[in-house]
Amino acid sequence: MCHHHMRYTAIILYKHQTTITYTYLHLAMKKSTWLPLLLLIYLAIMCYIGRAEFYAGNYMFYFGIIGATLLCIILLHIFLKRGGTIGRRRRQS
Repeated sequence: MCHHHMRYTAIILYKHQTTITYTYLHLAMKKSTWLPLLLLIYLAIMCYIGRAEFYAGNYMFYFGIIGATLLCIILLHIFLKRGGTIGRRRRQS
């Protein structure tokens, strides 16, 4: 077996292993799921930090910010999910 053939085989095996790892990570949790979850955790922390506004009686401000942020997170999830579906359709065709 020549040196070039062994090198080519190693490259193919490396690419195959990378594909398997990427596919496993992709199936484990999609970006349209983990990114909004991360933002929800961030929102929970910000709600805790901003609780002084709630105790000060600024209910509309406090819950308005939370509501607007939740709306943005939900829209982000929908658009990321739709983008993933469109990307999958393009790769299949």
